Formats: sequence, C-alpha cells, structure tokens
Amino acid sequence: TQSTWGVLHNAAHPYPFHRCCTQHDRAKMNELRALLDNLMGPDRNADLKAQKKKKKPTFTDPDQCRYYLLDFCPNELFVGTKSHLGDCPNTHNEGLREAFQSDAHKEYYMWQWEDRYLAYCENLITQIEIGTGRET
Repeated sequence: TQSTWGVLHNAAHPYPFHRCCTQHDRAKMNELRALLDNLMGPDRNADLKAQKKKKKPTFTDPDQCRYYLLDFCPNELFVGTKSHLGDCPNTHNEGLREAFQSDAHKEYYMWQWEDRYLAYCENLITQIEIGTGRET
C-alpha cells in the first residue's frame, strides 16, 4: 500500500516538493545561491580534496570584474530601467575587492585598468544621452 505521503506528494520524484515551488520561491532560492557563492565561493559544496586542489581566485583573474574592483560596476547602475545593461558577465567578489584595496601593488593595477574604465563610462554616458535625446 502507498503511504499518505506518496499520495499527497509525488513519491517517485526525488524532490517531492518540486510542484509546490512558485516562480517567486525559485527566484529567492537563486538569490540565496548567489549570496552563498559570493560569501563562500561557487564550489562551496565540493568535497575537501577538490577544494584544496582548486586554485583560489585572485583579483587579477580574467573572470573578475575590474570595474567592480576599482569602484563600481556600471552594469549595476540602471537596474529596473530601460537603460539596464544586463547582468555583468564577470564575478563580483567583495573579499577580492578588499584584497585589491589592501594590495601593495594597487596603484600599478589601477594605472592599468582606469583608462579602460573611464573610456567605458564615457561611452556609456554618450549612449544614454543619445537614447534620451540629450546629445551634447
């Protein structure tokens, strides 16, 4: 005989509550996953041997957002507006930002990255002014 649990919830499915989750619940779970990834790293659930073998990220890694490390990421500026740039393809890690701010060679990296950052921000301002009809 099948138990009440199996009748109320699809017992054959490995995650019996899969139909109970709403879109809002899934969005909240994804938000919490992103927060955990930011705090503990994306491979937080890996076993200890795999974690020890994996190289720890540094702020010089190419997948780190240089704009976020310098000051702020322009992709975070216009969230919820028609000028929203979308999610940043690079990683925003507060721990690496703090490591960058306290690094002895910070000025060297800033010198390398700031020109590109400034050019990107100026281009962004021009595009938004054109889009709103406020050309200068």
